[in-house]
Order: sequence, then C-alpha cells, then structure tokens
Amino acid sequence: MEENIPKTEERQSLNKDSVHESPEPSTPSEDRYGYPTITPPEQWAKNMDNIFSELHNWAVKFALPHKSDLDELSRDEKTMIISSLEESCLEEPFETIISRIPSPANQAGPALFATMLLNKDVVEQFFSNPFWYISPDPLDPKPYITEVEELDDRFPTFGETLYRGFLTVSTKYAKEWRAQTINFHYNRLLGPNMENYLNPQIGKLEYWKWIAHSKMYSSDALRLLLPQPDKYRTKARVTLWKIYERAAELSMQVFLERPFAVRVY
Repeated sequence: MEENIPKTEERQSLNKDSVHESPEPSTPSEDRYGYPTITPPEQWAKNMDNIFSELHNWAVKFALPHKSDLDELSRDEKTMIISSLEESCLEEPFETIISRIPSPANQAGPALFATMLLNKDVVEQFFSNPFWYISPDPLDPKPYITEVEELDDRFPTFGETLYRGFLTVSTKYAKEWRAQTINFHYNRLLGPNMENYLNPQIGKLEYWKWIAHSKMYSSDALRLLLPQPDKYRTKARVTLWKIYERAAELSMQVFLERPFAVRVY
C-alpha cells in the first residue's frame, strides 16, 4: 500500500508554514567557535522593548490605580519622586508634569511615574556599564581581585573608563576587548564545560541582580507610588525580580556581542 505522502509543492508549503509558526529567537546565534554572531539591531531593539513593556505592565498592575491617589502625597514627597528621575524628567512642579500628559493616559499617573523610575533604573544598573556584574561582593572578606585591592570596588567603573578610551581608537576592537574581558571572567567562573556552576561566584552574580532589584523596590520614590499596605507585596516583588533578571541577562548578551565572526588574538 502506498503511503499518502504529500507532493513536493505541498511539503514546501508545510515547511514554510512551520517556519512562520516558529518563535523568533531572542538570543544571538553562534559561530563555529561558539561565540555569538552579530545580531541585527532591530532584534536588540525588540528585546529591549520587551523588557520596557514588562516594566510598564508591572507598574500598571501594582502601582496606585488612579491619578487622584497622588493627591494624598505631600509636596515634599512629590518633589522627591521628580528628583529621583533626575535627567529623565524635567525639574518642574509635579502638577505641571501631570497636566502635560494627554488624557486618558494621565489618569494612570502613578503607573507612568513608576514606569519611568523602573526604566531609568534598569538602564543605569545593567545597560550603562558592561562590567556591572564584576563588582565584588561586599560581604566577601577576600575579594578575588587581590593584586590591586584599592581598585577592587571600583573595577566596573575602571573597566568602563578603559572601554570608552578604546572606543576613541577603534569601535570594533573596543567591543572585542569588552567581549573578551566579560567572556574571560564568565569562563573563569563556569569553566569550559560549566562544571563549576556551583562556584560561589555564580551566587554572587545572582546576588548582584537581586540587590539591583531590591534597591529599586525598596526605594522611597517607588514605595510612594505603590498601595500601602500592599497586600500583593510578595507577588509584586517576585515579579519585578524576574523582570530585572531578564534585563540583566539581556545586558550580558548585548555586551558579549562580538564585532568579528572569527577569533581575534
């Protein structure tokens, strides 16, 4: 009995349909050396938009629901929220800023301010400095950069300064140095086959991601925009932590992006 095999044209059509149904990968592909290849800028933009959308959705779900809720804040508290946004928001009276937000968006004033606070924090914590996670653990009595102890707690800033200097000479080689530095540190923790996954330094990586999220969630500015008492406190905190974790992982993917398809020695 002959099998009911689709014709060539039908198989091609099925294959095309299956391709369209497959989700677009959010991580870069790898070259033959196992290094990430160049990711299209539009893919990075899409990944970043996903993070910012998650932060906005979090704010809409967990922040105070109405613009009128802001009336309960004192003038000093409103000023503190604006000051926390620094250059992300004009230093104008709180009411003036709210009045300039078009309706009906301004009815969700607390969520809008919470979104701005979260966006600013994620960019500063993870995307403004490629070496954010190499910071030493303040609880570790023996920091692992022992040759120059004075540099220990300032290495992320020092690395960023070096990187900016290299950029003035060559963008490609500056990015290659950045990727090599981060990749070397990560391999040092994990080992070539990730057999050191339980290395305590990996716990430190998670620790820094938790600290970044915890500082923002506990900040006075954000707390003013959340219900008090907050019966969803645990759920809100865990949900925000997961978003921060994804943002941290995305930032590492971005900074490991290599401008060359082959190794450079």
